[in-house]
Amino acid sequence: MSEAEEQAPPPTVLICTVGGSDAPIRKAMMRLKPAAVWFLTSDGSNNSKSSLGEVTDAGKGLKFDPNCPADINIRSLPPDDPDAAYSLCRGYLRAARREHPDHRLVADYTGGTKSMTGALLMAAFAEEGVIVQFMAGERNNLNQVVPGSEEPRPMLADLVTADRDFAAAAQAVKSYDYAAARRILDDLRRRLVKSHRTPPADWRKRFELAYRWTGALAYWDAFHHPQAWNSVQAKDKSQDSVLRELADSGHLEPLQDLASSKKEPSWRVCADLWLNALRRGERGRYDDGVARLYRLVEAAAQTQLWQRHRRHSKAFPWDEVPDRLRFGLRPRCQNGREVVDLALHGTVKMLHHLDPSDEFVALYAESSLREGSFQGPGWLAARNSSILAHGFAPIEAGVWGGAKGWVQQNLARLWKDAEFPQLPNALPAGL
Repeated sequence: MSEAEEQAPPPTVLICTVGGSDAPIRKAMMRLKPAAVWFLTSDGSNNSKSSLGEVTDAGKGLKFDPNCPADINIRSLPPDDPDAAYSLCRGYLRAARREHPDHRLVADYTGGTKSMTGALLMAAFAEEGVIVQFMAGERNNLNQVVPGSEEPRPMLADLVTADRDFAAAAQAVKSYDYAAARRILDDLRRRLVKSHRTPPADWRKRFELAYRWTGALAYWDAFHHPQAWNSVQAKDKSQDSVLRELADSGHLEPLQDLASSKKEPSWRVCADLWLNALRRGERGRYDDGVARLYRLVEAAAQTQLWQRHRRHSKAFPWDEVPDRLRFGLRPRCQNGREVVDLALHGTVKMLHHLDPSDEFVALYAESSLREGSFQGPGWLAARNSSILAHGFAPIEAGVWGGAKGWVQQNLARLWKDAEFPQLPNALPAGL
């Protein structure tokens, strides 16, 4: 295949509503040179006149036009029932796509009743990849255009439907589902690239802000802080609207801090885990929320051990573990030294060993501290039986509420100085 053939545009399927004037459709076929045409005629219901004859009348119908291909399909629409016409148009567009998968679909809504043209227009907007056009002509009165002056005028359907996409993205953000919002905008970007059309500058600016902002928060929500930080960088930071949005909402400094944390335990990380768990709870994902609260309790113990004693619960020196705490532990060699990994209860016991008055231990163990059990709050048992831990039962709303309340009452004070606002649940102002 030659380079010219490889770059040739795909053949066209023209789908057009047919009314009482055939001139615009004849001009459309002359301009587009379609490989196939679907004529959508009125069906003559409610004692109206059908437009079928505009296509089929011997000698003068559209099917006999020299620019009309042999591959034609005639379907009917009710002239005054927009709901039914819309449903039929969507079905016709999908059928045309199935029959001509390698063709481009052009929907021309110039002819027909208002219900027919509106139905085809909205159906074309609802179906991905359909090019929308109408035949525009010169007017010297309010009745009709000058015959023969009609020219196809494509509509930027993706821009017309962009408000719908932005509304869907905003709804996803409202429930803290930044990844879903980004996917919606990703799909919009892909359609725009595929259409080879350049949107207006102000629209591009609006889109890029939403696209980069949702992308950054999607990374952040998944704990990919370095990627979130990198995604909002710009050569000229003073002009970067995403950075300004994060600064105005109180999230720029926390994100930068989290991105540069070098994966060490910190109260900032705990604050981030806390807010992340709350977002899962707001979405009704209680198993995810409680799993994050469990990790938060463990992270708080690890942070306390690091902040107070400069020791990591992972790779804790074996020779610093007292004999009474060694039961069940398995040391390993790291860099020529024996170390051991401490789980949550082991970290709490080590904190108590290093400082019997440790604040975290007192908050965690509550009454069990007097018994020496260090078992922690009661909701941990429910977490251990959940589908995301060791059991097969989902977490109910009551367990989530109890776990959230316990953390808020007992542990949240530990990361108070590292707190920052909850991530936004609305797109930046103006979108």
